[in-house]
Amino acid sequence: MSGSQGATNSEKDFGGRGGEKSAKPKLAKAPRVAWADVKVRDFAPADIEPMVAYYFYGMRDSISMQQVDYSKYPTEADYRQYLQGVVNEPMKTALVTVEWRGRAIGVHMVNPVGTESDFQAAFWQTQDRGMGVGTISALKAAAYFFANFPMDVLNFRIGTDNKAALAVAKKLPLNFIGEQTVEQGPFSPMTRVRVYTLSRQEFEDMSFSEDADDVDDEETDESDL
Repeated sequence: MSGSQGATNSEKDFGGRGGEKSAKPKLAKAPRVAWADVKVRDFAPADIEPMVAYYFYGMRDSISMQQVDYSKYPTEADYRQYLQGVVNEPMKTALVTVEWRGRAIGVHMVNPVGTESDFQAAFWQTQDRGMGVGTISALKAAAYFFANFPMDVLNFRIGTDNKAALAVAKKLPLNFIGEQTVEQGPFSPMTRVRVYTLSRQEFEDMSFSEDADDVDDEETDESDL
């Protein structure tokens, strides 16, 4: 099937970007989830408790969360207050909720908001990983962030032991820069990461296809970017 045969996205569905653009990039295999089944939207009040539970309770034993330095985190009460602020003023914080088939399953965020920002992800439940959602939602979130914030480059810093997140990164149209040791931010001191980038210009120049059999679904359990 040719990519020109697909329907175009609305601004709302593709992160606020105007104009006609086919939906998704050429990737690899038949998906378990369709491109249209995955959406990104503003963070909502109902998303606060799942987000708190993810960071403070359920996910501390996961590979991706073992890289987090919790001594740098706010208290649970302060974090709830921060998330309420995101709800109240969504354009001050680059954080969007990922929905799959109408159900909120996680978030994408960038930090800090600036011309060059770090892209992060959190999927709240293990059963919502490994289906190909993260590959699609990362692209839709990138579209939203580039459309609504003054950033020119997104950095993806992924722990070298987080094999599933690295596998997702390889499915995305990212540039591999190299490895570095991260001593600040959400990672623990002396954490080794692989660094990928995606620029605004590269994203705007991307060619997309509507073919439903072009999304690789082979993600594994710890698919946070």
